[in-house]
Amino acid sequence: MTTDNSGAKLPVSKRKNRRSDRYPVVVPVKVKWLEPSGAGVIEFAEANEVNMHGGLLNMKGRPAIGSVIELTSPTSTKIASARVVSLRPSKKSEVLGVAVGLLTPS
Repeated sequence: MTTDNSGAKLPVSKRKNRRSDRYPVVVPVKVKWLEPSGAGVIEFAEANEVNMHGGLLNMKGRPAIGSVIELTSPTSTKIASARVVSLRPSKKSEVLGVAVGLLTPS
């Protein structure tokens, strides 16, 4: 028995769904957010992939998906607001990948 896959749809690369090119970097960033309890949290994290619409942060904290966080560059003191899009737990370490989308592209 053979299966004809000629009409099967191939998976679409995530790259084609992005609004801008993604760049690998290692940039320190200060992250601030409010927990559902109202407690404020400040954590220093590392951005390791960025584009003009968002990026991926490596951090230990777990801000809620959909929450708005404040990102501050320690070197330039520029501040940006972003929404948490997804959490990507790591199996090998305590570090968590936090995907964010900037509220204002930059």
